[in-house]
Amino acid sequence: MLNSFSPVKMFFILLITVIIIAIVPMHNRSKYRRKVIICTVVLVGIILAGFIPVKFAVDDADLQSIEKYHIVKWTQVTGASFIIIGDENGYYEQGIYIEVEEDTPFIADDYELLSGDNCYIVKGEIIGDANNDDTYIYEAAEWNIKYPVKRNSIIPLLPKSYVCLFDLVF
Repeated sequence: MLNSFSPVKMFFILLITVIIIAIVPMHNRSKYRRKVIICTVVLVGIILAGFIPVKFAVDDADLQSIEKYHIVKWTQVTGASFIIIGDENGYYEQGIYIEVEEDTPFIADDYELLSGDNCYIVKGEIIGDANNDDTYIYEAAEWNIKYPVKRNSIIPLLPKSYVCLFDLVF
């Protein structure tokens, strides 16, 4: 589901505004042409600003330089938000369900990114014992997203090599 201020909706609202200003007959068109040019420049600026990188993805070659990490995926089960599927030594046969600690600087609450079947490289540790549904509390120190960045989004042009501003704002 799209947020109420999604980039696609914003794009179409600005596009319709530019078209209306451009086609409405007026007695002094030069004044309105300037407005159309300004609206177009603002629209292009907003679109380009959305592609500003926020976090670059890491690939398998980059993983060799990272010490002690966990490979984490988003999951949709009761009691856990993520599952640890591996670490620096390889993948696990059975995952460990975790709930990321509330104050931890971790993945943005962006459904398009989370539901895109991405793997996250997370430095952190399990704190405490499992609760009654075998879910552990996890404290993450830092995180990266594994290349390629997959999104569950209707915007096909978003980059696969980094998380951009569109991912976090909209």
